[in-house]
Amino acid sequence: MNPTRKRTLLRVAIVLVAGLGFLVWALGHRTREFVVENHSGQRIDRLSVTVAGQTSTFQDVAAEAQVSGTFKAGSDDHFTLDGQLADANDTRIHASGKADEKFHFIFILPGGDVRIRPSKNAPH
Repeated sequence: MNPTRKRTLLRVAIVLVAGLGFLVWALGHRTREFVVENHSGQRIDRLSVTVAGQTSTFQDVAAEAQVSGTFKAGSDDHFTLDGQLADANDTRIHASGKADEKFHFIFILPGGDVRIRPSKNAPH
């Protein structure tokens, strides 16, 4: 095999490997959305959602209201949800888990219970 052809094949291989690496990184770290719905029957004083070091903070979320935000994270990143209901007991809200494609809708229920529902287009 002549040296020019070897160099050309090597260059093509390097470009292909770099392109594949970028594609894997881009698909793994995409922008995703979350929606938090307050079904607790009372106002939420404060609510923070943290994913991959990015925090969205909300104040005074009315009963039956929803808030949303976006984050950029990989498929193996985790989320933390912290907050406090505006009740006489200052009930704490807390949840955590994996922030994969299924992480989309979060429901705050009476007593500060948290339920997570996958988005409709999430893989099962």
